[in-house]
Amino acid sequence: LDIPEYKLGYFEIQDESSQLIADQVDAKPGDLVMDFCAGSGGKALCIGPKMLNRGQIFLHDVRDTKLFESKRRFRKANINNYTLLPPSHPQLPKLRGRMDWVLVDAPCSQTGALRRNPDMKWT
Repeated sequence: LDIPEYKLGYFEIQDESSQLIADQVDAKPGDLVMDFCAGSGGKALCIGPKMLNRGQIFLHDVRDTKLFESKRRFRKANINNYTLLPPSHPQLPKLRGRMDWVLVDAPCSQTGALRRNPDMKWT
């Protein structure tokens, strides 16, 4: 998009489903949040501002290339309290049982991806 406010990170275009589930998470500054099927971080991106860059958001996904796309999105949104946890990251087992909030989009239906890219259905 060639809109200055978009380039500055004032807003982002997301699927409605990411916003609806994130709205159900009442994360507060200092909380620990795990987005276990994070993709590129859309749900966590909605939760981050509630936390005021205090506490920690952990993002995990089996597709590490998708996961690492979230770095750019978080940087644009000025959210700094996040940790990316790709598959087999050694910190994952240590976090078990410590979270205040856990989001699990399982099984990932990919309906958001199909809605954005309908041609995927045929490839």
